[in-house]
Amino acid sequence: MTTYIIRRGLLTLVSIWMVTVIIFLLLHVIGPFFISDRSFNPDDWTESISYFLVPEEQLADPVMVKQTLARAGLDKPILERYGFWLGQLLQGDLGSSVISERGIWDELKWRLPVSIELGVVAIIVAAFVAVPLGALTAVKQDTAPDYIVRGYAIALSAFPNFWIATLIVEYASKWWRWAPDIRFEHFWVDPLQHLSVMWLPVLLIALAPGSVFVRYMRATMLEVLRQDFIRTARSKGLQEFSVIVKHAMRNAMIPVITLLGLVVPIVIAGNVIFERFFTLPGMGKYIVDAVGDFDIPVIQSMVLVFALIISFTNFLVDLSYAWIDPRIKYS
Repeated sequence: MTTYIIRRGLLTLVSIWMVTVIIFLLLHVIGPFFISDRSFNPDDWTESISYFLVPEEQLADPVMVKQTLARAGLDKPILERYGFWLGQLLQGDLGSSVISERGIWDELKWRLPVSIELGVVAIIVAAFVAVPLGALTAVKQDTAPDYIVRGYAIALSAFPNFWIATLIVEYASKWWRWAPDIRFEHFWVDPLQHLSVMWLPVLLIALAPGSVFVRYMRATMLEVLRQDFIRTARSKGLQEFSVIVKHAMRNAMIPVITLLGLVVPIVIAGNVIFERFFTLPGMGKYIVDAVGDFDIPVIQSMVLVFALIISFTNFLVDLSYAWIDPRIKYS
């Protein structure tokens, strides 16, 4: 087990390093030319990036352009820039925004809890609702509950959740004179106000992973219910509830746990959309604003943070297999 954890941790570090290389190259080599629709010429890189980072009225002043690029560390050769950024990361320094000049780590301290709360609570809500429903549809295969739940799951997968959010806000305000509260307060400041703001985005973010959980749980449960050990458990006279919950669902949960690591990017994408939609001060809104301003330090730091979250989640998912099924051994 210890050897597996060490090996898995080293592979995670290698993956994170590869992310730093890819995002750095995309932003520092290709990005300015792609966005500005300029021909790719490394000699024009400084001129191209200046259009995004320097105010228009200061573009004619070479001194201001040079100072802005130097403040962002963009006046050095590319390998030196990458080495400097990597050295900062190893020291726990994410750098500063070129636009606001605020430290990225200072922004994360109060934005990260909002995004983590949205994502974690949305996944918990999706799992606690969708997993039992998926098991129910498998047990009640080809009956009315099965058709109804499957129909809703397919519909929720087909319709984008931001479109559903738009309909809810539009028609609720038109029919019931209701609009979602957007005055955000942290839970420890005003719990009721916090819950009144967060409940709708959490439910909307949970729709996408919930629909996936339902269909996946149904498929795995149908497969498990046909196994020999289920027939053996029933032949021994065990109650049907015990057979379903203790034996069938427990074995069906392993593929669903694997799916958990795959839905994290979906939830992160939902965070980016709904933090902007409901003006929540999370990382999603932060990175959308940074992309609009082509704020390179913020973009590359946020992508790295998202990669860390996804890698750490998948690491925990791998370790949870033995807890779900003690027969699984790591070597």
